[in-house]
Amino acid sequence: MQQGEQKLGDTNYHYVKCNVLNSLQHKEIGALKERIHRLEEAGDALLRDNDDMENINRWHKAKESKP
Repeated sequence: MQQGEQKLGDTNYHYVKCNVLNSLQHKEIGALKERIHRLEEAGDALLRDNDDMENINRWHKAKESKP
């Protein structure tokens, strides 16, 4: 067996690997949520300085849309 290879059925290896990947995903998701929040705050601030109803309606529609 070469270095870095794991035996099939090595549950400890897979368990640790899953935990590491889940931890990384959790951090990435948290960072993305923070970025979305900052972008929403920036959009809301820009909206306060703009009286154009068309832009206001577009911003509210974009914030409420679901992927």
